[in-house]
Amino acid sequence: MRRSLWIGGAVGLLGVLSAACTPHLRVPYWRPAEVNLRDIKQIAVGGVYGYGGDALEPELSQAIFDSGRFTLVDRAHTLQVLQEVSFQNTGLVDDTKAAQLGKLFGAAALVFVNVPNYKWDQSLDKSYWKDDQGAQHTKWTRKVWANVDAAFQLIDCETGRVLAIKNLKGYREAITVADDRQPDAIDEKPLIDGARADVVADFLKVIAPHQEYADIFLYQDKKIPQLEVGVRYAKVGDWSAAIKEFQGALAANPQSDKAMYDLGVAYEYTWQFDQSLPMLKQAYATKPLGAYQREVANCGRLWDERKKLEAQAPTPEK
Repeated sequence: MRRSLWIGGAVGLLGVLSAACTPHLRVPYWRPAEVNLRDIKQIAVGGVYGYGGDALEPELSQAIFDSGRFTLVDRAHTLQVLQEVSFQNTGLVDDTKAAQLGKLFGAAALVFVNVPNYKWDQSLDKSYWKDDQGAQHTKWTRKVWANVDAAFQLIDCETGRVLAIKNLKGYREAITVADDRQPDAIDEKPLIDGARADVVADFLKVIAPHQEYADIFLYQDKKIPQLEVGVRYAKVGDWSAAIKEFQGALAANPQSDKAMYDLGVAYEYTWQFDQSLPMLKQAYATKPLGAYQREVANCGRLWDERKKLEAQAPTPEK
């Protein structure tokens, strides 16, 4: 999450799987944060309360720092400021305290976390089965699971406005099975650690743009060799070369829905939505496949999210 350039930029490819007719590619792309913190420069962790808070607080602070999007306010300074203004985490900040916080923190947000659920549990069940000789056996199944629930509250220091309230849940489980004996024990620590990490990761998606991966499909046609060449370029992330091949394929085969679709997808993942959406709609109009219709909807979603990403770009320093 250290990348700060989420508007424009080249698209790389991680992982490629191939099928005979519809090559499958896994493409990274950026999604906007749930909350637009364009003008927020700093985040201060005001406190993490509840069982498990001692483990969650440093991970949350590290994640905010690693995002590269915000400056993390020093913990000691945060506590000092909160004491100076006699701040109480009641969910409300009056105008006087907001003015004090804004003066001491600047363009910052305060985050408070309450952890009402932080635990693991297990079960041990058995069932019976018979082998080919009719002998009865006992199948034992051990299951261990971990839950972490955390309620996040984000407050604008300058205005006292609550920017977001999110109740996030993390869950991990593991299972061991054995016949005619109890199965191996399961270490619960990696499960609770993983559930806690999931909660922190989900909160970062609330406040900062983040990268995800899309599984996309491109179509080939034995009668149109340029499509296959274009797909090869797409597999290695050379979308400019792929677009040229797909354009050539469509020029030579203007009624090919596959050429329309591949070109539309190539435009889509190079963020040329004004060309992508009409091309995908044309592919669907030529041949109304469900895959084409889904990609039209996906293109519209990505276009909307791209606009949000642009709106979330940090304001330049004066």
